[in-house]
Amino acid sequence: MKKLFLVALLCSVLAVTMTSCGNNGNSAGSSDGDVIKWKLQNSYGPGDQTWDIQMPMLVEAIEEATDGKLQIEVYQPGAICEPEQAPASVSKGMFECAMSTAGDTGVIVPAAYAEQGIPYYWENQMEMYETYYEFGLLDYLRDQYDKENIYYGMPVPNGKYAMMTSFPIKSVDSVKGKKIRAVSSWAYFVKNLGGTPVSSITGGEIYQAIKLGTVDGCIFTFAELKGSGLCEVVDYVTAQPPSGSGYVNFIVNKDAWEALPEEMQEDINKAMEKVYPEITEKCIEADEDAEKFAKDSGVKILKLNDKTLKAFQDAGLATAKQVADENPEAAKGLDIVKEWYKSKK
Repeated sequence: MKKLFLVALLCSVLAVTMTSCGNNGNSAGSSDGDVIKWKLQNSYGPGDQTWDIQMPMLVEAIEEATDGKLQIEVYQPGAICEPEQAPASVSKGMFECAMSTAGDTGVIVPAAYAEQGIPYYWENQMEMYETYYEFGLLDYLRDQYDKENIYYGMPVPNGKYAMMTSFPIKSVDSVKGKKIRAVSSWAYFVKNLGGTPVSSITGGEIYQAIKLGTVDGCIFTFAELKGSGLCEVVDYVTAQPPSGSGYVNFIVNKDAWEALPEEMQEDINKAMEKVYPEITEKCIEADEDAEKFAKDSGVKILKLNDKTLKAFQDAGLATAKQVADENPEAAKGLDIVKEWYKSKK
């Protein structure tokens, strides 16, 4: 009897373990009758607008589009896996979806390095929208992510990107020798300005890294001056962002996506495209609020002179070439960005 009890206990433990690991690496989501349940891990936690603004709006849009037949349970970064492991975990079906970054997804999908475009090409989130939805960047990325068993749901707009530092940027020489937290293609950008990019620091670690002097600044979304309290540790913010917006991406395990009825997939895609400008509007409001808050807190908002701005633009073009040379898949995506730019400029 004792042996039978131990065998039964072991089987029970194994069953729980397999369930918690995402259906043995082939997740299509759990179900409760007609309701499908997905787990979503965000790469940024409370206080960051990705958690506070974008994620709730996206989740609500998807659940409303499916009449509640698809429900998404959200998890903070690290709750299921480390943020940088999220793309691979989604690919393997450990959980159904994530809000990740090009810096992390680029490890397994090189084309991701084109997601944030070319520094100084996009000036706002809706220009980015045009490139994705009207010029084909979204379709191209979906094809590339598909190779890694991931469905690329959408680029999720964020607030404007800005260089936030403990030192004033009066010329391109100001950046030389400085350590700047930057990820993905922006790491190249910092290096081309003569700085030292630091990519190992997560979004949630930026505050402490600047406070402790681990880095001298960061390229991050403007609203985090208030939301994440960065105005407490930085003294200067450049007015011109190196891109129209910082981006996160919404990615889904391909098996989980394909397990959905085709009509539901169509409804979700329509909902994601519709919610993009709605999220953008909220991001702009957050940026404006953060800028006022930062000024009131003593942060100085700087504007680059023409000579320095030109040097930054040259660094952006050099960045695009380096990314393209090292990642042929990203090169094709960047060509789409250039096509959009030629049509508008």
